[in-house]
Amino acid sequence: MNKQELCAIFALAATINSLHPFSGFCAATNINYIGGGGIKDWFYPANWEGGIIPTGNTYQATIATDSDVTFTNGGTALFIINRIITSGSGLVTLNFGTIQPKAGSGYTPSGAFIVGPGGARVKNISFGNTGAFLETYGNLNADSTRFDEHGFIYQRSGTLAITTFRIANGDNGSRYYTNWSFVNSSNMTLTATWQRAGTIPFHGTPVFADGRPKWQLVCHDGGHVYFDLRGHNIYANAIEITGTGSTNFFSALINTNAGGRVDANAITIGTATRQGHYLSCRDFTITLGGSGTVYYNYSTNANLFCLTNNTVLVLCPTGGTASIHTGSQDRGGDGVTAEDWEDNFALDRIQLAEGASITLVGNANIGSGTNAVYATTLEGLGTGATVVLNNHNVYLKTASLNVFFNTSGGGQVILLKKPVGTVLMIR
Repeated sequence: MNKQELCAIFALAATINSLHPFSGFCAATNINYIGGGGIKDWFYPANWEGGIIPTGNTYQATIATDSDVTFTNGGTALFIINRIITSGSGLVTLNFGTIQPKAGSGYTPSGAFIVGPGGARVKNISFGNTGAFLETYGNLNADSTRFDEHGFIYQRSGTLAITTFRIANGDNGSRYYTNWSFVNSSNMTLTATWQRAGTIPFHGTPVFADGRPKWQLVCHDGGHVYFDLRGHNIYANAIEITGTGSTNFFSALINTNAGGRVDANAITIGTATRQGHYLSCRDFTITLGGSGTVYYNYSTNANLFCLTNNTVLVLCPTGGTASIHTGSQDRGGDGVTAEDWEDNFALDRIQLAEGASITLVGNANIGSGTNAVYATTLEGLGTGATVVLNNHNVYLKTASLNVFFNTSGGGQVILLKKPVGTVLMIR
């Protein structure tokens, strides 16, 4: 689709939006940009139809231009307006510190920022009230976008280049992740700031054209928050499952549908002071390809933590070496039973990339002493891999394959013995 076709589609959408105010509400006053006087100052009256400057939450500004326009207004101040609509093929650059699209009391439409085919470049956008929305028909470049209440995100076309992307709050609207398209993603953080409890589902897999972003899956003072992949994927540099505010609430990354994967350099579950967060995924693959400690589990929520239901942990570290911190309590090498795997942060299948060397580190999250690895099986791919026990023990339900265990620093590998039955012969 070319830019002219996008412009036509955008014009139709803008017309529909303007013709349907909510019943019982006052429509915001629209002011068109006319660019008089050659001074690119938002507060210069000659730039606006009728000399009326659109500012405040009862005004809507429409900037229809096929030429690039840069408004010189800068600083860090908050700029409040009902809506900003850009249209045409020109790029519109706004240098306000933070733009807050927000509806005045009794006014419609709700706050919105609508980007036309020419695209827009801004510093920060903060959507301030329920029902606000971001809609793009062209590229949007921003330092940050955030929603303080529930709202909507419509990416009709174009790409998003946003350094910090915080999705909508509340129980409705875009309380989900979907197949948004991002660029400049290696410097990006995706986050959510939730003041309410609930589930945040994935409706698709976000696409990152270049680089891997950081994901922060966060809960706050409103209750527990569940980020449900529903069979979709996360691509990341680092994933942090954590929270702020009260330590009574936790975040969880879950997967209620079969399939999907995490493909990241590292994942951290909780922090040393916030240990209620957890993972619970089934029929799922977690691939970690960074260096240092790529899997760091601080969780103490052992009864909810679950990676044993047909889940594969694949370790393929950059440079060939990495470490993992399981948090599992070492329940002893004598009299090992299947119950030792229960409520103990056990893993199902662990696969190690060919030639990889993985070192076990850290102490148990429950109980005391060094942690251990509890898994169903452990496999070295290709010609095999190495696990450096580092005075930690490994407990397996089935024998390992193509793995060399370096025990020079202490530690041992214990295999769960199958119960021996009694044969009763009747003559």
